[in-house]
Amino acid sequence: MNDIAILGSEGLAKEIYGIIKSTNAFKPSWNFLGFISKAKPKKPIIDEFLVIGDDNYIVDYERKINLVIGIADPKIRQNLFNQFKTKENVLFPNIVHPSFIGDLSNIQLGFGNIISTSCIISPHVSIGNFNILNMNTIIAHDSRIHNFCTINPNSNISGNVKINNGCLVGSNSVIYQGVSLGVNTILGIGSVLTRDTQPHTTYFGNPAKKIG
Repeated sequence: MNDIAILGSEGLAKEIYGIIKSTNAFKPSWNFLGFISKAKPKKPIIDEFLVIGDDNYIVDYERKINLVIGIADPKIRQNLFNQFKTKENVLFPNIVHPSFIGDLSNIQLGFGNIISTSCIISPHVSIGNFNILNMNTIIAHDSRIHNFCTINPNSNISGNVKINNGCLVGSNSVIYQGVSLGVNTILGIGSVLTRDTQPHTTYFGNPAKKIG
């Protein structure tokens, strides 16, 4: 099995551990080492697994290691990737829960992505790198998600939607067919988005409107 560790030790990191554990129960794949964090609690984060070190642990690690970035904030995920991307022994795998519904042979999937419990992805969807698709996310045909996006639970993304880099979609949101989200858009919880968004802006409501 391949060595793997999670960058982070909070709620999302625990959820990702659960995906790894479920994957191993279905098909043993990962030798989970523990969590990487500046915080150093004395008690285990979950099950028997501890924070095994900070960033220096990865710097000093000589064997091949797989890293999963368990941080929800897209900007922090990108900064962590930039920190470790030049280390030849560090890999960034896709972590896909066994309950995922879709045909990966007809989905374009980059690296470093996390696909959580009961996600549904239709054919001809393109997903870049370091995206988080949280529980029960639905992505319809021909949609494109770029890099470092966070799609929170129960979001429904219609066909031909384009989500640019660094976007965050709140839980229970709906994005209408053909809509494009500008870079670093934030879509609030429970919103229904029916039109394109401007970059670096926040939208909220039903129908979603620009706020702030």
